[in-house]
Amino acid sequence: MKNKTLLMTIIALLSIIAIILKTNSKKSNLEYEIKKQNSYNIEYIKKGYYVNELENGKVNITIAMGERSTGGYEISIKNIKIKEEKVVIYVEEKSPAPTDRVTEAFTYPTVQVEFNKMPKNIDIKSIDEKYTYPKIK
Repeated sequence: MKNKTLLMTIIALLSIIAIILKTNSKKSNLEYEIKKQNSYNIEYIKKGYYVNELENGKVNITIAMGERSTGGYEISIKNIKIKEEKVVIYVEEKSPAPTDRVTEAFTYPTVQVEFNKMPKNIDIKSIDEKYTYPKIK
């Protein structure tokens, strides 16, 4: 009888340990840094996001508005949500007002975020969630 009780206690403890380990393994160790914006790189002619794996193991994600016929456009990151290895980035686009003075040149507004490693899943959405940016490269 004592052996059965001891065996049941050991099984219960092992089950609890397994649950704790599984729960802790779901935490993300993703870190990120938002980089400065750029408007003059023609590489980002299409609207969407571009993934560039760096030699140091980090990952640079560039989110682009696509080609614009003048200056005055801006894209910025408003929120980043990380759950386990899934990343959702919320961005906001701004356009110049009709009365704004703007550069008369083609521009390619972008914003970049650098992660310490490649996320398993990336979603990039407008702040109102009406638009999801496609992966271009």
